[in-house]
Amino acid sequence: MVTLKTKLVLNREHGLLKTVLAASSAAFIIQGLGLGLRYASQVLLARWLGPSEYGSYAYIFSWIQIFALLSRLGFTISLLRFIPEYQTKGEWLYLRGIVG
Repeated sequence: MVTLKTKLVLNREHGLLKTVLAASSAAFIIQGLGLGLRYASQVLLARWLGPSEYGSYAYIFSWIQIFALLSRLGFTISLLRFIPEYQTKGEWLYLRGIVG
């Protein structure tokens, strides 16, 4: 027998599921559009610069991406550890340079 309480829980979970699906599909569409724009800009840039110049551009851009990756030095992973810890302990001064 389905009670009123069970119906309310199922409706709330169904609403939450709809919200999560809507938000995740919107994020998927936005990322897909960004990827398409990035691809189109690379094709246009390759046609505009020509093979030799685009090769130089791609080589330099690849090195820039490698240096950018190395410059983070695990900062994003450390944020996942330290921000919740500082929030639970109330140590707001440690978050001053990170947030805001």
